[in-house]
Amino acid sequence: MVQVRGLLVALHTVLARNADPSSRQLLLDASRAVARAVKDLIGCSELLKGDTWADHSDPTVVAENELMGAASSIEAAAVKLAELRPRVQPKTDENLAFDEQILNAAKSITAAVQTLVKAASSAQRELIAQGRLDSHPQQHSEDYQWSEGLISAARFVVAAVHQLCEAANALVQGQASEEKLISAAKQVAASTAQLLVACNVKADMDSQARRRLQAAGHAVKTATERLVSSARQNVVEDERNILGH
Repeated sequence: MVQVRGLLVALHTVLARNADPSSRQLLLDASRAVARAVKDLIGCSELLKGDTWADHSDPTVVAENELMGAASSIEAAAVKLAELRPRVQPKTDENLAFDEQILNAAKSITAAVQTLVKAASSAQRELIAQGRLDSHPQQHSEDYQWSEGLISAARFVVAAVHQLCEAANALVQGQASEEKLISAAKQVAASTAQLLVACNVKADMDSQARRRLQAAGHAVKTATERLVSSARQNVVEDERNILGH
């Protein structure tokens, strides 16, 4: 770059002349020329971005990446759940059936949550395409706050699903109670409900993306209720067995 070469020449001149006024002015002019050239370069790079370029500091991009990351994380949790097996030496056939029931219910919840997160990501892209959501919102704007809320909700969902997996694993290993699993399942339901609320604030009520979102949310709710019901039923049966003895 010519401007950089000029700056180096000016710097050399300053050093050679012990920084006399004329050489200092030469250095200042050369520095300004470099600054202008850098500014022009940045401007050109902005033009080269095109529509496909993604600013990873943009809240809408961060929100979409967070949702995609959530889906991947939940998929990893689903794989982990699939590897779990009922306790090796159950005391009775009833224990074995309960373990399988709990694991199947936890897997159903995880699959439903993964579908929900993907639907949320699809709904966000639809909002941007429709112009209902600013693709580059300013900080503190309504769209910026919405994107931040979506990011937060997605993170809560991921944390809740992992907690559910840990509780299911601990239960079938005989290291935790049904109450811990029930609490984890309720946390999944609460976090997914929060994600639904965050999406519905901006969603087109009649859009296909919102219908998929609602269906996925209902599936999570149903699967969660089924797991909680199974766990509570087992608690009641355990109490009856204790009283019977």
